[in-house]
Amino acid sequence: MNENDFVGTIAGRVRWVYNRRYCYFRANPLPFALRVNVRLRRRFRSAVMALCRLDGRMQQLSDREREIVTGVMEMREAVSSTAMDSSSPTADDMLYPYYENAEGRSAKDVSNYIDALRYAFTDSSGSRKLTSFTISELHKRLMDTDEGRLFSPGEIRVEQNFIGKDTDTLETARFVPADPMSLPSLLENLMKYINTSTDDPLYKMALAHYQFEIIHPMRDGNGRMGRLLTASMMFSEGVLTYAMPPVSEYLYAHRADYLDSLYNVSAKDDFDTWFSMFLDAVASASDRSVELIDRVLSLRDEMLSEENNRNRRPVIDSLFDNPYISTTDVMDRTGLTRPGALKLIGSLEEEGILEEVSGRQRGRVYLCRAIRDAEYQKRERSG
Repeated sequence: MNENDFVGTIAGRVRWVYNRRYCYFRANPLPFALRVNVRLRRRFRSAVMALCRLDGRMQQLSDREREIVTGVMEMREAVSSTAMDSSSPTADDMLYPYYENAEGRSAKDVSNYIDALRYAFTDSSGSRKLTSFTISELHKRLMDTDEGRLFSPGEIRVEQNFIGKDTDTLETARFVPADPMSLPSLLENLMKYINTSTDDPLYKMALAHYQFEIIHPMRDGNGRMGRLLTASMMFSEGVLTYAMPPVSEYLYAHRADYLDSLYNVSAKDDFDTWFSMFLDAVASASDRSVELIDRVLSLRDEMLSEENNRNRRPVIDSLFDNPYISTTDVMDRTGLTRPGALKLIGSLEEEGILEEVSGRQRGRVYLCRAIRDAEYQKRERSG
């Protein structure tokens, strides 16, 4: 970490370890003494209005429609946030049931993120306070894989870590976060700020997201945890009622700028650029989600209008959660026997709704390309 890059003093200061082998960034406690200019105040209001438009559109839906759309938004958020912490896989990669990349990141990580996201909603709704226990439970859910369990799920790290390339060391990494001894007090301060500050909710979220990422309190999964913290605050602050817009989609599409803007808060006290990035992500995700609702529900109506088959509906609806499906999935969702499930799949293949994509004789996987394209291709082109 280059000490000379860090000329700011509001967010924290660079410190050296006793033998001066490496330096690290000691974050200052929240709140920071900041002045938000008029232009940014307008952008904060615009982002809140975008969230209100999304919540209003969700309110108009039936319970079942809302459940389907929420599932789609959860999946989009989980895919993007998980992809950001790995080797940039596509949506197809992270959705495909048998996918695993070189870092061991897989579809299981996506389902874990959704589980944590839903916990964040239930634990944070009704303006309940966020606590260190909330952070611990989110991390346990997120890290529930063979690889993840090696990184002390739910526990604050006791060793120094760094942010940089896999080949970096503490001496060469771009950024070295807070020392382990300071983590308990920094996390306590962060929770106190979240739960007691009367600052504007989106302002609080932006600062809390920055602070969590910069102190990097867990051994692994800090990026995803910071984005889950934002989701928790969306509900605890009362700015959302129904579903979290996939903010990580925008951050993933602008990944380099996202990481640079966080870095430059620490290095240069450049809060304005980070606030702008965060607000753009919230507003863009909210507006795109309103468009997504109409696109998804129109496609669902079209698919369900073809045939009055009671077993067809749960299969079609499940495809909006994940456009990949197996014979076993169809059996689980309908209660059909294997021959009955295969017959239903065959019917959906004849209509062009499903196509076999695994090339396997056993354990076949089918894709609904129309749903995949409606939900995900637009996202990837936007990046």
